[in-house]
Amino acid sequence: MNPDGIWNYMEDFGYGKSFGTVEIKSANGIISGIFQLREESEGEAPFEVELKARGKIEDNHLKLQATDYKITKGDPEMDYQLDSWDGQIINDQLIVGEAEDAQGVLGIFTFKREKA
Repeated sequence: MNPDGIWNYMEDFGYGKSFGTVEIKSANGIISGIFQLREESEGEAPFEVELKARGKIEDNHLKLQATDYKITKGDPEMDYQLDSWDGQIINDQLIVGEAEDAQGVLGIFTFKREKA
């Protein structure tokens, strides 16, 4: 499967949701992604974040680890926890899996390939 392209992202982590897009590129077995996300949590002001991630495809799973972030809308001094993603590749249009941040907060996510 070639993961390159724009994917729509949705994550439910119990007390909130994160949604947006991720642009994935692959080269020499390494996957890189740039996430543009809006996060809405109960009792907190929504914010937007850009995440950079790297990873690989292994055993029909896309595995990514965030390496850096930038708050693009909201409090730039907030302490954001970097995520990791482990998603099963359902087909070339859908990836479903589990996200976990550095504090151990788990969420269920989907990547749906954006229509050209």
